[in-house]
Amino acid sequence: MVEILCNICNETISGAYYLHHLKEFHKEYKNSNIILCPLCNEPNKKRSYNALLKHLNSIHIKQLFTNTEYYPYSKNANLDDILKEYYTLNNKHELVEEICIKEEHMYYRVNKKNILRKLIDEIDHEIFINDKNYCNVLIYGDGVNLGNPLIGNQKNTTQLHLCLKLLPNDVHYPFVNSSKNLTTFTLGITPEKKITPEELKKIVFDKIKEIEQITLTSNRQIIIKFILYIISGDNVFLQQIHNRNFNWSNRGNNVACRLCNIPPNQYSQNLTTFHVQNKICKNNNIHSIMKRPFCDVFHDFTLGVLSYTSYLKNSEILSTLCTINNITVLLCNITKAIHDYEIHSTVQANILKQNVNCFYQQFFKLLPDFPFSLKYHLLLHLPYVVQNSGHLSNISCMSLESYHQTLKRESKLFKGGKTFEKTLLSKVALHQKIDTVEDNACEIVIKKWRNYNYEEIPYKLEETTPLNKTMFGSELFDYSLDKVDLEDDLMEL
Repeated sequence: MVEILCNICNETISGAYYLHHLKEFHKEYKNSNIILCPLCNEPNKKRSYNALLKHLNSIHIKQLFTNTEYYPYSKNANLDDILKEYYTLNNKHELVEEICIKEEHMYYRVNKKNILRKLIDEIDHEIFINDKNYCNVLIYGDGVNLGNPLIGNQKNTTQLHLCLKLLPNDVHYPFVNSSKNLTTFTLGITPEKKITPEELKKIVFDKIKEIEQITLTSNRQIIIKFILYIISGDNVFLQQIHNRNFNWSNRGNNVACRLCNIPPNQYSQNLTTFHVQNKICKNNNIHSIMKRPFCDVFHDFTLGVLSYTSYLKNSEILSTLCTINNITVLLCNITKAIHDYEIHSTVQANILKQNVNCFYQQFFKLLPDFPFSLKYHLLLHLPYVVQNSGHLSNISCMSLESYHQTLKRESKLFKGGKTFEKTLLSKVALHQKIDTVEDNACEIVIKKWRNYNYEEIPYKLEETTPLNKTMFGSELFDYSLDKVDLEDDLMEL
């Protein structure tokens, strides 16, 4: 077992417990550069606690956990016992460390062509392949925090999760796929906050071109090509794709719409679907790249999210119960139309148009001074999008959100917490999740991701390099983080 001499109190500490010792007994030196690294021969190199933590995690992590022993964990143990258990996991810690480094450097590439070939062989050709042997695809982007668990709380670690979904031939007719993972898979991830919007668009559209250049021969001996039909995602992602301001709050009322040229200060003056439809930007070059003009899915509204009750609590307006009931009924009608899988998109659009217009008439009777935000403005575009792009069962974010939630759920076990203790507890949870499988990292990864085909990239763990912008500026790394069996563990919203 590694023994370390603390240069502050001259106490001999187990290597696996050294970081916790610093945290608990030497907090006063948290921001003072007086601590020496006990494993380096650098007597003149003094660090603060935070700097030493990062240094040990990146340089000496294996030395700290060499030849430590495992102690059983009791459910009734206190926090100190849990911390000791984490620090004495030996092979399991090395396993987690190896997986995390592979994650951070995107150790596996997804073989897109093989996955698409498998999908093409399994799907119903009459539903997904048109007369010209083309298959429509939807590209979806959303952010997920994939921080390094070997370090504490980290800022700006949000990654863009990009995935692809095959669309049915007739997108205007409702189609519900009971198997979410049959027609959806991950294209890759890339740091979302370390690149500019221009670089982000280049990454996304380069990936689209790559997909459209793939040709496959199905088991029916038909040559099939793929064509982008729509781009979906949350508002931050879509604002960047459309060259709009993306650094904004969810209820900001000063954000320019990505579909029309109505200024934000005039949102409250254009309260009908007819008004906003006449102001749509038909010369937006992003729309022409997307093949389908004005294709856009509203991440929040397609999930039935449309809150007004939070504003009533702070309102000084005396509202009648009748008006509130009318808004509630209209919201129910809007949500029902969004989730109605028995009507054509044209009918769906007409129902939405009528109820959305009535909703705003009633809403501003209730709150005439309400600060109109981008999300409320986007709802006015929804009927037009449904009519021109397709039924919401095909183009909405629901199945993609479910697919994305799996990644978000797993990523919570890999990222650092806001406090040192939370970070350790998340690691303990991760160890308990994988303690029933072998201690070989490659076998575990492949076993959990057995639905995909992988090409292993030669990479030595001893030669780690820090993440930087240049590693991601030119391409999107082909990598999948769906480390669960989607057939059993897919989270439904």
